[in-house]
Amino acid sequence: MMQVSKILDNGTLVINAFEFSNVVAQKEKSYDTLLRQFIHVTGINRRNAVAHAKGRALVIGSNKKRGRNNKTGSARHGDSRSPLFRGGGVAFGPTKIEYTAKINKSSRNILLPYLVSDYVKNNKFFVYENLNFSKTKDFANFISEFFKSNDFDFGKVLFITHKDEYKSVKRFINNINYANIVASDAIDLMAMVESKYIFISEKSLSGGFDKFFTSTNLLGSSIDKSKEAKLSKKEQLSTKKAKNAKEDKKNIEKKLKIKSERSSKEKDSSSKKKVKETEK
Repeated sequence: MMQVSKILDNGTLVINAFEFSNVVAQKEKSYDTLLRQFIHVTGINRRNAVAHAKGRALVIGSNKKRGRNNKTGSARHGDSRSPLFRGGGVAFGPTKIEYTAKINKSSRNILLPYLVSDYVKNNKFFVYENLNFSKTKDFANFISEFFKSNDFDFGKVLFITHKDEYKSVKRFINNINYANIVASDAIDLMAMVESKYIFISEKSLSGGFDKFFTSTNLLGSSIDKSKEAKLSKKEQLSTKKAKNAKEDKKNIEKKLKIKSERSSKEKDSSSKKKVKETEK
């Protein structure tokens, strides 16, 4: 196991030979609010409303009126699905609601470098070469010894592995309550937030994990790759518009030439007719 070396002043994260320049160097209120918002949204999406009661419209039964209104000695009633009768619908009962909320993809991508930098600063982000254990018991002993040797408090652990190693590592991590595993190309941010320590494989640093880090620093005034891509798209649209305008001009000029040629031909034909009429 190797601990992350450092975060530079310009916000670059150095992990062994790899450098990620999009890591946040300092805590800011905007990132804290973004993280709070993300946790709130995931909590809403995880909510599963199970309570559901059938109203009089959902209960299976006849729509037939129970009896006549007068000359019975009892009150007037409609069908037997009324909440007043046994086997009828529930009045004002709970109904199943789907709770959904959304957070923007761009803000989610911003959060990952912030979380990584926070774990690095608190010495809770580690890199490992490979994990080869035949049994879950050996893996559990390895983690407990790691905590004891480094004087770390016991807590939930997240392992970020390459997609090729995911199945083999999951085999001996799956039965441990305090350990979780995630593939590097599909990182779950909520799993990072809920875990106390993060372990990442060297292979996954260049195979999926690097796509979440752009080439510029978020704290700087420079724009990131997504904005550059948007600008390039705008430039492409402007060049397309310019080409279309040139083509339109050419088409208009051709049409004008054709019209002028037709008008000249019509004038010649009319003048010839007049000459013939005068000769007659």
